[in-house]
Amino acid sequence: MRINKIVFSLIFLMVTAFIYYKVASNKKEIDKKTKSTSKILYIPIDTVINQSYSINYQSYGHIQSNEELDIAFEIQGKLLKGDKDLNPGSKFNFNELLYSVDQQEAFYQYTARKEQLSNLLISCLADIEIDFPNQLSKWNAFLKGLNPNALIPDFPNFNNEKEKKFITFKGIYSEYLNIKSIELRLEKYFYYAPFNGIVTAVYNKPFSIINPGVRIARISNTNKMEVKVPVLLSMLSRVKKSNSIIFSNSNGEKVGEGNFLRQDSQIDQNTQSINLFYEVKGSDKENLILGEFLNVTFHNSTDLDCYRIPENAINKNSVCVLENGKIVQQNVNIIASSDDSLFVVGLKNGSAFVLEKVSPNKDITFKGINKN
Repeated sequence: MRINKIVFSLIFLMVTAFIYYKVASNKKEIDKKTKSTSKILYIPIDTVINQSYSINYQSYGHIQSNEELDIAFEIQGKLLKGDKDLNPGSKFNFNELLYSVDQQEAFYQYTARKEQLSNLLISCLADIEIDFPNQLSKWNAFLKGLNPNALIPDFPNFNNEKEKKFITFKGIYSEYLNIKSIELRLEKYFYYAPFNGIVTAVYNKPFSIINPGVRIARISNTNKMEVKVPVLLSMLSRVKKSNSIIFSNSNGEKVGEGNFLRQDSQIDQNTQSINLFYEVKGSDKENLILGEFLNVTFHNSTDLDCYRIPENAINKNSVCVLENGKIVQQNVNIIASSDDSLFVVGLKNGSAFVLEKVSPNKDITFKGINKN
């Protein structure tokens, strides 16, 4: 009887284990199918076929000045403002006083040296009247011109070698040269505008103490503004053959036409483009703003093999391509635009181009539905 109970219990356990295994296996299979089904996502695609389009190559550029200077002084002292307060964006005209350094002490030294020269010359007038009577009026006129509030006059010419030796021996000429040296140094206390321009940065304010060579402000010449335009190397030869270059602002309004100035000597390794520089013709320079971005259209520039994509399918310069069920980001270069489409280069023929923005996801298998 006891053996029968043991056998019955073993049979019961075996049957229960078999039933549990079957149920668990079925559940796993169902979960696997459900899981597999949930990881497939269908997306619209188009097979890339690059075609030849007669288009006007488009790029962009920003306005910059080709003449920028840092204002600095060669002397130390207290900084003073010029004819007006200068801040970033302030405009100024040629030869306008922009800054100065307190020159009161230097001016007193300059005046004292002129008085010293006057006294030295006065002490020699009696000898000049005796030895060089015909030259007395010349030296009297020079003495009268030593005005404390005016620049020192030109030194009189010597009539003969004897007069030259006399004046040199008395130290009059060497003192004159010392004063001229002080005059030149006094000029360094003032900074006048070298062109019509605008202040782009201010580093020190009036009444601060400055040292030689310290930057006070940065200025740009508004009469020499240009546009820097990056152009793809593959488009360079075609762009140079363009017979019309049009600049327009962000509203699509024409700003002016381009006149080629020069080409950069270096290539941007990241974008494989090179910068061309243009002057903007036919535009009031007052309407051009430093740093402003302009759209650039090169008319009649090329027939080019490229691919046309919807404008909403690109994120900056990146589009999506379907490869082996996965989304791959690929960089392209925009050549031109038309309505809501963009013409791009950089996609290979036969690639599966994704017609909408899709975020890559390694847990999802993407399947493309061709629009055709």
